[in-house]
Amino acid sequence: MEKSSFRIFQAFRKKTYTGLSKPGEISTNNFSFYATWLALGIILAVFIVSAMYVSQMYKTTERRAVVQSAELLAETVDARLSTTREAVSRFSFGFQHRSDWINSSNTPAIAKRLLNSRPEIVELSILNGQGLSVMSFASNYAFEALSLPPGLTLSNPDTLDTLAKARASGTALFSTPYFIENGKTSYIDLVVPAAVKSNIIIARISLPALMHQLVPSSLASSAYLSLDLNGKSILASAPEKQGTTAPFSLHLPPLPPAVTLSVAPYSRPLLFTRDASTVAILGLGAALLVAFLGLITFQLRQRRTSRRLITESAIRSAISESIASGLKVTDKEGRVFYVNKAYTQLFRTPEKDLIGTSPEAPEWLKLKLGSGKADSPNGFHFNTTARRSDSTKFDASITITSLIDEKGKQIGWLEMVSDITEAKKIADELARNRERITKVLDSIDSAVSVLGNRSGTDQLLYANPTYSALWGTNPGPHLALLQALPRQSSPGETRFGTVLLDSTGQWFEVRERELLWTDGESAKLQIATDITEKKKNEELMAQQEKKAELSSRLMTMGEMASSLAHELNQPLGAITNYASAALTLVQMKKLTVENCTEAFAKISRQAERAASIIKRIRSFAKRTAPEMQAVSVSRLVEETMELALIQAKKRHASIRTEIEEHLPDVVCDSVMVEQVLLNLLKNGMEAAEPCKDHTITLRISKASSQQVLFEVADHGPGISPETKEKLFEPFFSTKSEGMGIGLNICRSIAEMHGGTLKVEDNPGGGAVFKFTLPTKPENDSGS
Repeated sequence: MEKSSFRIFQAFRKKTYTGLSKPGEISTNNFSFYATWLALGIILAVFIVSAMYVSQMYKTTERRAVVQSAELLAETVDARLSTTREAVSRFSFGFQHRSDWINSSNTPAIAKRLLNSRPEIVELSILNGQGLSVMSFASNYAFEALSLPPGLTLSNPDTLDTLAKARASGTALFSTPYFIENGKTSYIDLVVPAAVKSNIIIARISLPALMHQLVPSSLASSAYLSLDLNGKSILASAPEKQGTTAPFSLHLPPLPPAVTLSVAPYSRPLLFTRDASTVAILGLGAALLVAFLGLITFQLRQRRTSRRLITESAIRSAISESIASGLKVTDKEGRVFYVNKAYTQLFRTPEKDLIGTSPEAPEWLKLKLGSGKADSPNGFHFNTTARRSDSTKFDASITITSLIDEKGKQIGWLEMVSDITEAKKIADELARNRERITKVLDSIDSAVSVLGNRSGTDQLLYANPTYSALWGTNPGPHLALLQALPRQSSPGETRFGTVLLDSTGQWFEVRERELLWTDGESAKLQIATDITEKKKNEELMAQQEKKAELSSRLMTMGEMASSLAHELNQPLGAITNYASAALTLVQMKKLTVENCTEAFAKISRQAERAASIIKRIRSFAKRTAPEMQAVSVSRLVEETMELALIQAKKRHASIRTEIEEHLPDVVCDSVMVEQVLLNLLKNGMEAAEPCKDHTITLRISKASSQQVLFEVADHGPGISPETKEKLFEPFFSTKSEGMGIGLNICRSIAEMHGGTLKVEDNPGGGAVFKFTLPTKPENDSGS
């Protein structure tokens, strides 16, 4: 094989495209191409501007015609209303000079002729001096019923105001427009005062009829017309269906100043094509556009082809230049055809010093290429130390692949070089860190293991020496501890708990979480700490607490011994007295059945009282396992008070109970809770002994739907903040003879029942001890 076949990099066999024009023939800077488009744009702009100019001229002319038509309409309305006023005035003058005008048959005929000659007059009324209608005539064009038939008085305020002005001036006047009640037609009244008598002629004129006669159709089709009263439309030519521009208003002289005619010409499109010249200009421009498009079709095809080739080349160049790895392409003879920017920066060699050269491959690479055995079907990959042109070295990852053309023939080589110096340093550092972490895990006394599911089976991926010493390489203990943990509440959460391993009887504190292992797949890390000895110590502490609890009860009973003896002495003494009295009556032979029955009944009651006291003492001092059951609050208080009142008598104290009504039953061990209450009551009595107020308050209320609150308040000297912090610690006591375990045991009992014991200051002086007990569930029917 020739020496050149051992060159490293890929290249293209063909160095230039064939069949393409030379650079610059069809380029983005070709003046002829842009000149054609520029000429087309200028001509089209001239056509469009010309069309817009002609259209604007027609719009201006049309608006001028609208203004002239509107002014002519105003003059026409003025003339029409003036002639109408003269006609009505002549009618008034004609019948007012006749004495029998009311009964004359000519009056209705004259009125009818007037109404027929003036279709806009829909009603003609004759009123006397008091405003009372004397005679009224309706036109055949009236669409609404007469509002002022004979015999009625004029009531329209606008017409009355116009009537007063007409009488004062002695001239005929028009009223402001108005609507008849519930009517849609607008009217104006022409008020004509009689020249001789005090009668008044009122001619009602329909504004729609008037405007219908006078508005030309050409004006109505080119503008929106509206008759306004004080700026508000009362009559419009048609609904405003299209846009209007630049409205203006005209005054109608015969009518009051508040009545105006508003005219708004309809807007036209930008290129108003109703005229032939504009259409011709636009048509010529469209034809010219089609012609130009046909002329440049060939140029567009050539430009599109050129752009596609340029874009394709630019994309390939951009891809290669954006790659962080260095790329070098050679042909089969070993000549360098292309290098990207990353390659020149990587080897610190200018591109001009590489293109066209034939660098010789290393001997080991020659042998590898000559053997034809590639690492993969695509070529070769290896890591090595590369040398730059300035003799510096770097760690490189090199991939060499063959360049294959569309016929499947090799035409060169492509080499991709990446600088892995930093990556190698990071990998080495990670390896060292992994080694250090492994050493730390190996030195932990807890059993550390990593379990992963690989190929469908659970495999132990890592186990530290502690795990191996306990269970070897068996993943079973890991799974057993894992299955005993509570479920995750959210993904990725650390699971932990205390687990008893049944196979060995050992207790473990286990923590487990999911992580990514070194192979990139999920695994479960578990740390299991043997707490068997800790559990044994906790059980021993629990036993000691039970013994301390019993000792506390016995101490309490010892302190109450003298008081208990006194309480027992009373029923026993009474029994002795009743028995002696009965014996004396027997000896005197005076004992009757009634006396005997009464004596034995009293003896029985006193014996039951003594037995009750002894039973209460035995149940309080008896050592039993905690027994949780539903107990009524009244029963707890009653049984506690039997012993607490004995202590109260001794210390000259009083106990006041405040129990909320309808309290639910509580779930507790009654003996333990009675011990807590008795201890707190006794402590309160001792605290209040040096003070004036020896009252102890036992307050019981509902804290929530699931808890009942117990409060024991005294009026002693109170507890300092320093003492509160240590009050519940074992063997801490404020009494010289105290052992300091009473309150600690009380708090343990409260916590065992799901609550806690705390102390607060009493607002009235002293201290308040509080604890809660859970209530019996509503759906629990057990006792």
